[in-house]
Order: sequence, then structure tokens, then C-alpha cells
Amino acid sequence: MDRPVPDPSRCNRAIKILEQFERLARKYRIKLTRERLERLKKLRDSGKIKSTDLPAKLLSEFPAEFVGMTLGTIRKRCGKR
Repeated sequence: MDRPVPDPSRCNRAIKILEQFERLARKYRIKLTRERLERLKKLRDSGKIKSTDLPAKLLSEFPAEFVGMTLGTIRKRCGKR
């Protein structure tokens, strides 16, 4: 049985946090090492970044129904590109 499409605003929030983690980290003054930042960028660019890869502050803002899903999976589930 197919799952219903999740709330679009929660979809957009999850995608935004995963795509824009770098900007949000600066906004919340979260310090990331250069190595961690590069690793997160590579994961994001490949669509494999998950909420669990993010700093705790960003994870606390993340919609619960998408925790542990990759960016690619969330996009598919939400019907986004």
C-alpha cells in the first residue's frame, strides 16, 4: 500500500535543512570542522545526507517523520525533483 504524500511544508523544511545546513550552521553559530563540513557537502551533493549526519541543533529542528532518511529518499517521498 502506498504511503500518502507527507505535508508539503514539512517536506520543504526537511529538504531545506539538509540542503542548506552550511548557512543554517552559520546562522545558529554552530562550529563545524573543515573535515566535517567537507564530508557533509559530499553527502549533500550525492543526495545521501541524513538528518543524523547534522549537528544536534539542526537535528532538533528537523521534522520527525523524516529522521534517518536520505535527502534523495525524502525528495522521492515528497514528489520533489
